[in-house]
Amino acid sequence: MLGEMAVVMTGLKPGLDCYKVVSAKEMDKHGAFDATTELTMNKGIEMACESIPGSVLQIYVLMKDFKQRQKGAIASVVVSALTTGFISATISFE
Repeated sequence: MLGEMAVVMTGLKPGLDCYKVVSAKEMDKHGAFDATTELTMNKGIEMACESIPGSVLQIYVLMKDFKQRQKGAIASVVVSALTTGFISATISFE
């Protein structure tokens, strides 16, 4: 358990999950989910708690300063929307 906590705290959890899925690692005997389910759940949580709120905040700021909008701000909103769409498509594919 301490090793898993260290992986989460260092930000390496997505890479470890991808490695487990690609290498077809079997489920731990004390684990609740297999690697694919765990990866899908983590992506969903990331999308719901980080990607979508971040996109909404960027759109809010962009609309608030409508007269002073910059190309970089618009590009940032577009990239955020594309990233969220990619994560959603990946979840539905798995």
